[in-house]
Amino acid sequence: MKNISILACCCLLFACDGFVPKKEVYAPDYATEVNVFGMICYGGDDEFVVVERTMHVNEVDEWDINRTPNLIIDNAIVQIIGASDTVTFDFYCKPIDSHFRPDDYDYKGIYLDRRDEFQAQPGVSYELRVTVPGIGKLAATTQVPVRPSIIQPQTDTHIMRSAVKQATVSWTENSSIAAYLLNFVITNKRNPADRFNIITEELEYNSPARLTNVDDYYLTEQADLYSNNAVIKILAVDRNLYDYALKGSIALETGEDFRLVDGGRGVFGSYSVDSVNVVLD
Repeated sequence: MKNISILACCCLLFACDGFVPKKEVYAPDYATEVNVFGMICYGGDDEFVVVERTMHVNEVDEWDINRTPNLIIDNAIVQIIGASDTVTFDFYCKPIDSHFRPDDYDYKGIYLDRRDEFQAQPGVSYELRVTVPGIGKLAATTQVPVRPSIIQPQTDTHIMRSAVKQATVSWTENSSIAAYLLNFVITNKRNPADRFNIITEELEYNSPARLTNVDDYYLTEQADLYSNNAVIKILAVDRNLYDYALKGSIALETGEDFRLVDGGRGVFGSYSVDSVNVVLD
């Protein structure tokens, strides 16, 4: 109590005298590291690598529509190496448009297989190698999971919109799979390219599973805006993505040095996916 009273008196004196203490800047001896998030897949289209540098404690990522310099590294050499070939991913920035979002890496900068040379295969291991001039090298590996197969519902099954949350999805399981994710994808009638997942993703460990986490607001309140055709997907995720999803948030809260790559920070993971089309009534 004595220490608290002294501190309160000091604050009061500063306020009366108009004294403003000088702001101290914490500038530790910190070496920038490479931070990556990379993903490859079989049966899907999410294949990319994000390469960033880590921030200093006083730094803020202020990237905006004017492409103000940020943490993205655009001059890295990014390669994915398989048993028989090596594919180089190229840096890409999507042109600014009406759908721009500051947190969208398509606009901030991302490495893609622009020549469509890479084809991930289930059960095969791949290595990611990233070299950043002046900073260092990073390496990580992933084994693409065996592809699951949806048993129920079958293609073109009709499901009442009001009953989607009670619908059940079953698929073939494999003991080597760390976990699964369900997706429920709908399409904008006016713009068929506008497709998005309306289910809150949670890890699933066994088949079957219900579509309980679907946001049915889009199926009922806004039914006129979206197509009657939807896509149900089941994703088998590898151990790297599983660990990242399970432990990543805990590491942020505890300050644990959470590393899934050699020479830097981040994760390189993979998944396999199967899907079926369903009709909403």
